[in-house]
Amino acid sequence: MASRRRPSRASSSRSTPQTPSTPLPQREFVGDGAAGRSLQDKYQLAVSNVPRHIDFTTIKKAFETVLRPRVGPNQDFPIHFTLQLDQPDPRRPKDKNRGTGVIYLNDGKFARFLAARVNEYPIKIGDYEVLFQRQDGSLSRALQASYRRPPISREALERKKKNQEALGHEVRVLSVQFGIEGRDRKSFAVEWEGDYNPDAAPKRGRPQNHNKSHAYLKFNEGREGENPRSLQIEISGHSQPEKDILGGTQPEAEILRITIPMNQIRSLENGWVDGMPFIMIRLYNPPSFEKKPRYPSLKGDPKTDFKHSWQRLGNLEPAHERVVAFASKVLRLVITSDPTHLDNFIKMSRFVRLPRLAISLHADIARRDLFSRKRLDEVQAMSSKFPWAVIFQCDTLLRNCLLLPWEILQLKGEINRLVSIGAGFAEEVLKLFVVLVPNLYENQETALDCLRRAETECNNRGMRFALFTPRRGVFRSRHVLVTPTSYCLQGPYDEQSNRVIRLFGPDFEERFIRVAFGDEGGALYRHDWEINNSKFLEKRVGTILKHGLKIGGRHFEFLAYSGSGLRQHSFWFVSPFTHPIFGEVNAEKIRIGLGNFSKVIREPARYGARISQAFSSTDPSVEMQPHEIQMIPDIERETEVQYGDHEQEAIKSRTLNWTDGHGTLSPDLADEIWQRLCELRPKRVKSRPETEEEVRPRAFQIRLGGYKGVVSVDYRLQGKRLIQLRESMKKFDAPHSRGIEISEAFNRPSPMYLNRPLIMLLDTLGVKKSAFVKLQDEAIEKTQVALNHPESSAYLMEMYELGKAFELPSLLTRLSRYGLQKLHGRDPFFRKLLSCSLYHVKREIKYHARIPGKSLCSEPNGIA
Repeated sequence: MASRRRPSRASSSRSTPQTPSTPLPQREFVGDGAAGRSLQDKYQLAVSNVPRHIDFTTIKKAFETVLRPRVGPNQDFPIHFTLQLDQPDPRRPKDKNRGTGVIYLNDGKFARFLAARVNEYPIKIGDYEVLFQRQDGSLSRALQASYRRPPISREALERKKKNQEALGHEVRVLSVQFGIEGRDRKSFAVEWEGDYNPDAAPKRGRPQNHNKSHAYLKFNEGREGENPRSLQIEISGHSQPEKDILGGTQPEAEILRITIPMNQIRSLENGWVDGMPFIMIRLYNPPSFEKKPRYPSLKGDPKTDFKHSWQRLGNLEPAHERVVAFASKVLRLVITSDPTHLDNFIKMSRFVRLPRLAISLHADIARRDLFSRKRLDEVQAMSSKFPWAVIFQCDTLLRNCLLLPWEILQLKGEINRLVSIGAGFAEEVLKLFVVLVPNLYENQETALDCLRRAETECNNRGMRFALFTPRRGVFRSRHVLVTPTSYCLQGPYDEQSNRVIRLFGPDFEERFIRVAFGDEGGALYRHDWEINNSKFLEKRVGTILKHGLKIGGRHFEFLAYSGSGLRQHSFWFVSPFTHPIFGEVNAEKIRIGLGNFSKVIREPARYGARISQAFSSTDPSVEMQPHEIQMIPDIERETEVQYGDHEQEAIKSRTLNWTDGHGTLSPDLADEIWQRLCELRPKRVKSRPETEEEVRPRAFQIRLGGYKGVVSVDYRLQGKRLIQLRESMKKFDAPHSRGIEISEAFNRPSPMYLNRPLIMLLDTLGVKKSAFVKLQDEAIEKTQVALNHPESSAYLMEMYELGKAFELPSLLTRLSRYGLQKLHGRDPFFRKLLSCSLYHVKREIKYHARIPGKSLCSEPNGIA
C-alpha cells in the first residue's frame, strides 16, 4: 500500500499522473431505488490528500474513471458528483490547489460506503491516495438542479472538443450580397449588398461608417453533445443611431447575425472575381436575421445574461427591407484573398457534411434593381385592371418569387385574352401556370410558352368556366402564409365551408381569406433559449392582427379563428364589402351578428372560443322551425365523492351531469339530414357487405345556432320532425340561426385510442403495465409493416386521419385494386409520403401515447 502522506516536493515534481485504480464493482453499490431518492439523499464528503501540483481536469478524470462505470444495466440511475477544490496558497505559486476540497454525491449509501471502505477501493492519482470523510450540509439549489439532469458522457465531451477544434476557425467576409440568380445559373443580379471591407471606399448611398463594420463566417457548434446546427455570419461594429441625454444622436454599436440552418442549404459554389474568392450559398428558405448590443449589460449570471441575448429581425437595415421578401434564397459572400480562410471553410464544410463545394459558373455579376419600387408599382398597376381572382394569381407569381416583375409585365396581353374568355377560366389557367413555371429552364421554354401550355392542358381537361363552380357546402379558399420576411400566397383550394361564408353567398367568398403565421418554410414558431422572439412577433404578427394586411390591392382585417386553425396559428381575415341584403359588412359587424356574447365578453379566451364555433367547418343540412326545436333538462345526479385515500378524509357531495353536451332527434329527422348530406357527397353512402343494406348514422355532431354537441336518435320520437337540445349544449344566444350544421356523421365505427390520461386511470385501477406495452409494440409493428402494401398504408392513413382532405387513403386503395403495388414501393413521391406518415404516427405514440386499442371493428374494411 502506498504511503498516504504527501511526498516531498522533489518526488512530487517528478511524478506523473498514472491510470487510476480499478473502478468500483457495480454489484457492491446497488442504489436505494429511484423512488426513494430525494434532495435530502444528496451527501457531501470532505476530500483531502489531493496532489497539489496536478491540474483540476486530470483530477476530475481520475474521479470519473472510478465513479462513472457504476452506470450500467443493473443501476436504476447514474452517479452524479460535483468536485470542488480549495484555491491554492498564494505563497506557493506552483500549486494548482490546496490539496483539499469537497465532493457532492447524489447517493447516500454510496457516499457512506466510499468513506468507510476507501482503503479497499482507493482513488489513486500519481503517488497519492485520496482520502474521504463524511461531512453534513445542505446542497445549493444549483447543485440540486444539476443532479436532476443526466450526466454528460465522456463521449459527448470528446465530441464537443472535436467540434471546437474542427470548427474553431472564422472566415473573414468582405461583402454580403443577396440577389437573384439566372435560371441557367450563369448570372447573378445583386439586389442588396453589405460592404465590410475597411480598406475600400464607401459606395454610393452608404453611410461613411458602414465600412467600419467587420463580418465573419463561422459554424455554430451546437449544444453539448449535439452536432452543429447552423452556419452564421456575424457583423460587428454596425451602428444604429439613438438619442443621447442631450437630445442629440449617437451611434449605438450592435452586432448583426445571419443564421442559416444546415438543413436549409441546397448547394454551395466557389469562384473568383477580380482576384477575390467568393462563396455562393443557395437556400431552400430564407435565413433568419438577429441582432444584439455589442456591449450588453451583464449581471454575472450566465443563465440570465445569455438567455434571449439575441433579438429576431425581419431584415438587416431599411435598404434591405424592400428586397428581403424577393431576394433571400441566394447568398453570395466575398471573402478575403488570404487562401487559409477559403481552406478553413472547405475543411469545416466537409466536417459538418454540407453539400460538396462546386465550381461557380457565374460570368455576369451586376446590380440591376430587378425589384425596384418603380417595377413593383408597374406590376401592381397592370394587375389592378383584372378581376380580383386573377389579381391574386398575379400576386402569387410575384410574392412567391416565381417570375420577375418584367416577366409578369410581358404576360399582360395574354392574361387580358384569358380574362375575356372568363375570369374563372383565367384563374384556373394561372393556377396551373403557377405549378408549371418553376420548370421553365428544364423545359427550355419562355414564360409565355408555359402560360399557353397551361391553357392547352386546361382545355384538354374540359376546364371551362361552367365547371369551376364548387358544389354546395364547399368554397374556394385562398391562403396567405406570413413569414418573418415575406408573404406566401396559395390557392384557391376547395375546402369545407362554414356558417359565416354560407350566410353571404358564393359571390362574396373571395372576400374571406385564411392567414397563417409561421417561420420560414411554414414551420410553427418555436422557443429558442438564445433568441428573443417576443418583440419581433409583437411587431410582425401583432401589427397584422391589429391593422390588417393588403393582398392584391384589397385590405383585409382580422375576423376570427376556428379551434383547429388556432392550433396551426391560422386565422380568418375579411375584406369589407357591400352586400345587397346586409349592407356594409366588415369584421366587427360579422362578429356582432353571430349572436349574443354578453356573458363571456369579459373573458377573452372564452369569447374567442365561442366565436370560433361559427367558423367550424360544417356541412349544411336542414332548416328547422321554432316549434321543431325543444328544450329538455339535463340528467343530473348527486354523487358522494371522497377526496383522498384515508378514511378520515371528508366525503363531499357533487352534482354530476350525465348528459353534458348530448341531445336527441327523431328518426325521420335523422334520415332527412343523412339524405341531404348524401346529396352533397354521394361517396358517403355505405352498405353492409352481407345484406347490401344502406348504413345510416344514428348520431351526429352538430352546430345549431349557439348550441353544439352530439345528438343521437330517440326512437320514442317516431313520426315526428323534432330535435331536442339541453342547456349544457348552449354556448351563446343565436335565436335567428336555426339551420342544423353537421360537423361529423357517425355512419361507421370509429377506432378507439388510448392516451396519457386514460392510461394513468387504467393503471390506477389495476391494469398491468405489460398490457399497455404490448399494445404499443403491436401498434409500432403494424405501422412499420404498413409501408409494404398499399392497403395497409391506406388503413394507417385512415386511422390517423392523414391526407383525408386529399383522399389519399382511397387513392392508395385504388392503386392496390389496379395492381400497382410496385409503384407504391418504388415511386419516390409515395416513399416520401409514407415516411412522413410513419414519422407522424410514431410521434403521436411517443409524445401523446395515442395507441390504437384492439377491437373487432378496427380491422380494415370492417363495418359494424
